[in-house]
Amino acid sequence: GPPPPPPPPAISSSSVGSSRKEGCGSGGGGARLGMFLVTNLGARLFIESGVVKLSSSGPTWWNLSALEWHFESQCIPHYMSYYAHQLPPLWLKRLSVSIVYFILIGCPYLLYIPLWPLRHFSWMA
Repeated sequence: GPPPPPPPPAISSSSVGSSRKEGCGSGGGGARLGMFLVTNLGARLFIESGVVKLSSSGPTWWNLSALEWHFESQCIPHYMSYYAHQLPPLWLKRLSVSIVYFILIGCPYLLYIPLWPLRHFSWMA
């Protein structure tokens, strides 16, 4: 029979967005839009994952004792999970849950503030 048709051309990063070759830092419209969309998606995912913890009916998220159960109920626990559950005091576990809330719900909003040190802090958190 006849030979199979050739495969469609691959989509490369240079064929998406602008027709000029631009990096993220060159100030091109396509690169800025792409960075904004990725930043917006990441911020929304972080905020929503923090809000869903608070909107669940589980009291452990509200009284900050979720880590008391986390180490015991992991799907595939690490061999050190038993020791992680036993060692830290309750106040440290509650502080850790509070820090998680700050990172998930508070830090993504810093991505939209036009001050570079705050944006970098938000990305690093």
